Amino acid sequence: MQADIGQLPAKKQQKFAQSIALFAQGFDDALAAVTDAAGETASATKPETGHRRRAPAQRARSAVDIRAGRRVGTSSVEAEMFAEAMAARAKLAKEGRLLEPAEFMRRAGVTRQAINQRLKTGSLFTVDGPNGISYYPAFFVDESLDRRTVARVSRALKGLPGASKWSFFTNPRRSLGGLTPLEVIGGKQPGRRQGGRNSIDQVEQINLPMVLRAAAGYAEE
Repeated sequence: MQADIGQLPAKKQQKFAQSIALFAQGFDDALAAVTDAAGETASATKPETGHRRRAPAQRARSAVDIRAGRRVGTSSVEAEMFAEAMAARAKLAKEGRLLEPAEFMRRAGVTRQAINQRLKTGSLFTVDGPNGISYYPAFFVDESLDRRTVARVSRALKGLPGASKWSFFTNPRRSLGGLTPLEVIGGKQPGRRQGGRNSIDQVEQINLPMVLRAAAGYAEE
């Protein structure tokens, strides 16, 4: 069932538009928004049943299965989004920001069993790419970042899809002074800004607890 986006409340339309804009890095989130929109349009013609809304990760997983390139219940718009997302991820792999399993294992210097254990605990995640390839984010083996800290933030994102976790790590967040979580983990701080009654330079110190709080909030959105 396709939703008539023009019939949705303005706030919902804005959220939908934002999701479309981020689809290249977070296709799962975008498709979840499409599914939510369709569900909200349908619910407007049906009485309230008391059904409890599912968590974002559950909605995303039920909306699409992109393993091995399979798509479930997608419209032409969603199929186009999927193709664009796969192309974007292939580009990230070419740039070395996403790694194929063999290369990731070589750089990490660990066994396949150890990788599977980290995936199980959420300390590591993959991003689905074209032709069924599961890519690993290169920042997990970036020597300029503390690996334990990256793994801790990954766990704080709980059961979100890999694409959503990638989006969190790599996109600037207002709560972090406009920095990405990866930049904060790497020790970067926001630049000085004018503010306050006396126009004194103010610098808000961004730290790991703030990143973890942002991750927890993102997981519950």
